[in-house]
Amino acid sequence: MFLRLSACEISWVFFLVFALSSALWSVYPSAVATLTSTLLLFFMYLVILRLPWDRKTVAKISRGIVFGGVVASAISIVMYFQGYSYLSSHRSTLVLGENRRADPNHFAASLVLPLVFLLGKQDGGLRRIVRAIFAAIVALAIVLSGSRGAVLASILAVAHLVLSKGLSSKRSIYVAGILILTLIVVTIAVPSELKDRFSVQGVLNSGGSGRLGLWRVAFAAFLERPLIGWGFGSFGRPAPGMVPWAGVLGTVPHSIYLQSLSELGIVGLLLLGSVLATHYARARKLGRNSEFYQAVAAAMVALIVVSATLGTLNYKYFWLIQMLAAARTQAQ
Repeated sequence: MFLRLSACEISWVFFLVFALSSALWSVYPSAVATLTSTLLLFFMYLVILRLPWDRKTVAKISRGIVFGGVVASAISIVMYFQGYSYLSSHRSTLVLGENRRADPNHFAASLVLPLVFLLGKQDGGLRRIVRAIFAAIVALAIVLSGSRGAVLASILAVAHLVLSKGLSSKRSIYVAGILILTLIVVTIAVPSELKDRFSVQGVLNSGGSGRLGLWRVAFAAFLERPLIGWGFGSFGRPAPGMVPWAGVLGTVPHSIYLQSLSELGIVGLLLLGSVLATHYARARKLGRNSEFYQAVAAAMVALIVVSATLGTLNYKYFWLIQMLAAARTQAQ
């Protein structure tokens, strides 16, 4: 039973086997060892998918995700307005100590799942009001994080969720009200330094927080070895020969797509694309008859978008969303 793999699981097997095999042609073979964390998360993914999932389990999981997201969002907002921010950057995050600060980009990305669960549930009366308030809290935390990728991913995820449920006047007013409330608070309370991050001029001045230069180097590396790349984990590492990433040593591409292109070539990117497409397609199909999967499909959209500007492969929220998409449940 354990060896019977679904299409979602098989897509990951192909990608990971190819990534491991890249040690054979890598300019930095030992760098393939950086795949260890991803492999451990994949094995956890396999084990969890084989646990008994029923409607009650799914309901408990979604409530737990929502509870954790709302609490984390509320704490980050309170701390932000008390003067705690990420490295004095006017960006909110979870600050657990002098040297324990969550990366605001990944923190915001992890909040998209509870946001779509909150907006995806069709309740009435007081429950709808409570959910709207909680959703506004999570949305505000995402904006205050200053993560442009997470904000864009959230907008597209919510749009996907609304369209998958079908447009209606009540639903449109409900979602629009949350967005307007968040926008009003942001306009009044957010410092100008944070607002500038979301302006076109701010993006251009910072070069996408330095990402544009890294992406140019990653693309140049891809052009030199377009088919199978330089080997997994090799980007930014000192290696013999003509390596295009001279000048960006010790850095990462900040995009799993450009990482795959430069390290694993077109083959690696296609395999990674099949992973994300397979998980999205499954959630999308089951979402025709399930609120739970409608929200998961929307979260997959957000994951696909945010991964264009972040290295998400080794983050638990990345795997959690895919576990929910691939789970063999009775929730459909």
